Amino acid sequence: MSKRDQHYGVTRLHFENLVERYGKLVVVLNLIKTNENKPRESILLTEFANAIELINKDLSEKNCLKFLHLDLHKTFSEAATFALTLIGFFYCQVTPDLQSEGFPKCPCFE
Repeated sequence: MSKRDQHYGVTRLHFENLVERYGKLVVVLNLIKTNENKPRESILLTEFANAIELINKDLSEKNCLKFLHLDLHKTFSEAATFALTLIGFFYCQVTPDLQSEGFPKCPCFE
């Protein structure tokens, strides 16, 4: 990100291409992390939100990009807490047959 495109031209072209291919309703599911010990992805979050906001200024309300942020870490943490509260305990046993080269493996059920 050394050279900054003040008008987000490439981003605008990307979303215009999506509209041409799939129709006017474009939903942006933003999975960029918000909380990090050392900011990496979160640096992009502000720029991405700014780009969407600027692009939406030129679009009608009906055709604007719909922006939805989902913090997967927070969502999964809340789901795990909810499940633990319902069940009341957590149990995990790693047996020798589930280990491979020092790393635990999860059995695959199909």
